[in-house]
Amino acid sequence: MDHIALRLYKTAFAVIFIALLSIPLKAQTNRNFQLTGGLTTMWIVNENAALENIVPHQEGEVPGAGFDGQQVGLSLRMLYGIDTKRKLRITTGLDYYFLRGVQRIQLAASTYFIKYPVDMPTLVLGTEYAFLEYPPGDARIYAGIEARGAFIIAKQFDFRWVRLGDNIVLDIGHGEKKPDAFRLGGAVRLGIDGEISDPIYVNFSAGYGIVNLIGRDHARGELFTPDNSEAPLPYPDDHEGYIHNMLVSFLLQYRF
Repeated sequence: MDHIALRLYKTAFAVIFIALLSIPLKAQTNRNFQLTGGLTTMWIVNENAALENIVPHQEGEVPGAGFDGQQVGLSLRMLYGIDTKRKLRITTGLDYYFLRGVQRIQLAASTYFIKYPVDMPTLVLGTEYAFLEYPPGDARIYAGIEARGAFIIAKQFDFRWVRLGDNIVLDIGHGEKKPDAFRLGGAVRLGIDGEISDPIYVNFSAGYGIVNLIGRDHARGELFTPDNSEAPLPYPDDHEGYIHNMLVSFLLQYRF
């Protein structure tokens, strides 16, 4: 599974890269192309093990990923206006999220520091429609829907065991990782864009989506959590729940 996901990952990046390179050639005679980039965030909003502690405090607790809160990423998109007024447009690109979980376990004479990273590059293909315009600022309020293909690049969680007082490291180690995975999902989005100084525009949007609408694998367990089969307090991991998330993006646009 790992090598298949990696091959798909490399192929997808190559396709996006070639597509981006082709934009300027067409854009010289067509002002409907826009290239956007900036920051994007996501956070999980439904009950899921990914929000729980990485290492349970006691038997019976669900092991998690520590992803409680906003997770930061980078976004690169290209937009193509289908009509001359750019009310209807196609958007495609890549959102790359850096999911980072942390946990601190305080003992009587020492402390455990635990970190768990997951990278989630996500290919996006969607359409947007600007239903309200404000001509003085060339601003538009738009709604959109998008298909999202997420690569889950799982990693090991690392821990440091540190003695209190002198901060001497007593032990360093890591847990097991699950196989990489690919999931198909979708999102709906509402946003606004407007001119700063032509050809530079700003684009702010918020959306709601599901990461794993298609492709769930219950045998693998929860999508974002690490492998806990060798943990001191193992917990049955035989179900992959849906991941509902809120998405917020702040992007700069360049209109060719």
